[in-house]
Amino acid sequence: NLPRPIIGFHGLLADWVDRNTGTWNTAGLEAFAPLVAEQLTALGFEVSVEPGVPLEYPGRKDARTGPLIVAQRKAQIAPERARHFLLVGHADSVFEPDSAFQKFSPDPLRPRRALGPGVVDMKGGLVVMLYALRALAGSGDLARTDYTVLVNSDEEIGSPVSTPVIRWLAQDADAALVLECARANGDFVSSRKGI
Repeated sequence: NLPRPIIGFHGLLADWVDRNTGTWNTAGLEAFAPLVAEQLTALGFEVSVEPGVPLEYPGRKDARTGPLIVAQRKAQIAPERARHFLLVGHADSVFEPDSAFQKFSPDPLRPRRALGPGVVDMKGGLVVMLYALRALAGSGDLARTDYTVLVNSDEEIGSPVSTPVIRWLAQDADAALVLECARANGDFVSSRKGI
């Protein structure tokens, strides 16, 4: 008995992409967090939105992170045997409010694709995660597993504040999935070099 999405998959993606959530746009990230929290709450998750924290970062005076969203949903069927999945995503993008690249638009050269800040990295992944959870809820399978969802706001700068939280939550997970995009050919990404 889930409420039907008001604007649908593409509408939700367009709405979210049109909201600037550059890593340093703390106000934009703070305004975005309740939108994600609302979607997860509708799926029966207990959601907490932790405020951002000050951050020492080279060349950034008075830097601070955006909020950290942690949502949990316990299995309803045989909870003692339930598996625990950690789903990870991020709300920040590399495009700050002064960037010319701000709005969602269909790709004129590829009709099944869209352009916009965060379409791939990673508001698209957040929308896919929500719709996958909705599908599991609709089939009754969401109740069979424990889920923790973590959405951070410092990924584009290497997750300096959220990394310890991710590691802590991952300790109890049977599987952890980051809902960022696959490679261009569709291959699953299991690790990346660098940070």
